[in-house]
Amino acid sequence: MGEFFASRLGALKSPLIHEIRHMGLLFGVEVSVKADPIVRELQERGVLALNAGPKVVRFLPPFTAEEEHFSSVAETFGEVLEIMKTE
Repeated sequence: MGEFFASRLGALKSPLIHEIRHMGLLFGVEVSVKADPIVRELQERGVLALNAGPKVVRFLPPFTAEEEHFSSVAETFGEVLEIMKTE
């Protein structure tokens, strides 16, 4: 599942994504803007994410998550990044 989520995040091709790092299902996405507003917007949309430093968005999904969950989170993350890109 970790590789599947990594491929979904990598497909976003957002200019705000600097680097995607992961080990298993623990993900850190380094962005070029502050992570706090991104994390807040994700949480408002029902995605539990945390910041891991000023410019890293952290995802730590449960082991029971399925492909549809990862696809949904990646899609929502992409939408939030589009919003942040225009602000």
